[in-house]
Amino acid sequence: MKPEEEKNITSELDAIDSPLSPPTEHLVIKAKKERHIIRNIIFTLFVLAFLAAAGYVGWLLMRPLEPGKENAPQTTTSTAPKISAAALIAEIKPDMIGEATETVPNGSGTPAPAFSLPVYQPKNFEFSVRPSEGSGFSSYGAQSTITADLRTIETVLKDKGLVQTVLDPGSDVGMYAADFQSDDVICLVTDQKPASVTQRYITSIGCADKGSYVTSAKALQPYYDVYKAESGNATGDLVFGSPTTKVSATPNYTTITIGVSGAEYGSVGGFAALFYTTPDKKIHYFTGTQSQIACSDYKTPDLKKAYLGESCYEQNNDKAIVKL
Repeated sequence: MKPEEEKNITSELDAIDSPLSPPTEHLVIKAKKERHIIRNIIFTLFVLAFLAAAGYVGWLLMRPLEPGKENAPQTTTSTAPKISAAALIAEIKPDMIGEATETVPNGSGTPAPAFSLPVYQPKNFEFSVRPSEGSGFSSYGAQSTITADLRTIETVLKDKGLVQTVLDPGSDVGMYAADFQSDDVICLVTDQKPASVTQRYITSIGCADKGSYVTSAKALQPYYDVYKAESGNATGDLVFGSPTTKVSATPNYTTITIGVSGAEYGSVGGFAALFYTTPDKKIHYFTGTQSQIACSDYKTPDLKKAYLGESCYEQNNDKAIVKL
C-alpha cells in the first residue's frame, strides 16, 4: 500500500469513535435530558403541594363554625369522669367484705337509712341543704374487715377522680369522716368504732348528685328569704332541711316546719324553724324552737288560725291547745 493511501485510511479510522472509549458527547446530552426531567417532576410536585395547601386553607376559611362555639369561653373541665351517685354506690357495694346494708330497723317500724348523706351549699345559694335524693350503705363486721372495706371505698372514689377532704381524723373511740367531691357527685364516708365489745365496726358511704342539692335549694329558697328577713338571726353557715307541710284546721292556712342546723361537719344543736302561710299564699316566719311553745306566743289572729288546735302550754305548765 502506498504511503498516501495508508495515511488516508488512518485518518478515517481516527474519525471513528473507538468501541472502548466513552461516547462523551452522547453522555453529556443524556445527562442534560435527565436533569431536565427531574426538574420537571420536582416542579410538578411543588405545584401540587401548593395547590393542596391553598385548598385546605380556603376550606378552613369557608367552613362555617360549629353551632354555639363562635364565642364559647375556654373552660377547664374536671378530670373526673361523669358518674351518678347511684352508679357509684352500685359499683362499690359488691366489693364489700362485711355485711353491707342500705337500711336499718327503726322504732317506728319504717326502716331508716343506714348511712348519712353530706350537706352541701350549691353555687349561687347562701345556705346549705341536704339532697333531694341519694344512695349509700353501711358495712358491718370485725375491725379488720371494716378497715379493708374502708380502704376499698376510698380507693374506688379516688380512682374515679373524687377529691378527698378529711372532716374528722377520728380516734380510738371517735368516728373518722371525710367527704369526696367531683364536679357531679359528693360523698360522705365514715368509720365508726363500736361502743362496746358486743357491737361491730361500721363503715358507711352516702353519695348524692350535686344537681339534687340544687333541686332542694330552689324549693327552700323562699323560706330562707323569709327567715333571713324576719328572724333577725345570723344566716351564715346554715343547713335548711326538708320542709314538712301540714294543712291547718283553718281553711287556706298551712304550717311548715324546717329543721335548721349548722353547716359545719360535727355542728351540734339545731332547732325547728316554724313557718305558716296565709290565704294570700304568703309565707311568714313564726319562731324557732326545740320544745313545745307557750300558748301566749300565738299572739296574732293569723297565728291562731294557722295553728288552731295545736298543742301548747300555759304558764302553769298545763297542757292546752291553740284557740281563736
